[in-house]
Amino acid sequence: MKKILNNKYFWLSMTALFVLLFIAKTSNLIAYGFQFHTIESNAFNTGLFTGKIFTLISFLILSYSFYKKYLYLGRNNIK
Repeated sequence: MKKILNNKYFWLSMTALFVLLFIAKTSNLIAYGFQFHTIESNAFNTGLFTGKIFTLISFLILSYSFYKKYLYLGRNNIK
């Protein structure tokens, strides 16, 4: 397990995965919008909005942290 977590290419692939997830979620959001449900309550629609925004933010934060880990391992010549 430690060998996998100290592999810089593992972190690069995880970064690429979360960047692709971010792009997919963002393009889905742009294409379809937020699709508010008029039948449901306002709190339900607010939950949809904040859930989508928090998902995008979490993908960005994870991508950034994985990339920083990749740069750290590359800078210290850990294979």
